[in-house]
Amino acid sequence: MERSSSNNKGKTVQHQFDSFCGKVLKGEASNYRKALARRWRYEVTFSELSEKELN
Repeated sequence: MERSSSNNKGKTVQHQFDSFCGKVLKGEASNYRKALARRWRYEVTFSELSEKELN
């Protein structure tokens, strides 16, 4: 009985860790998408610049 109890605790901890990792990865993906959106708002390619802006 002791083995199954300790095994269940280990599985619970593993599931909690897996859940935590999933939340962290979702948050990082969200932050990355926001950073890309900010970058796209302000950055312009050289081909889109006029001759006056290049000088």
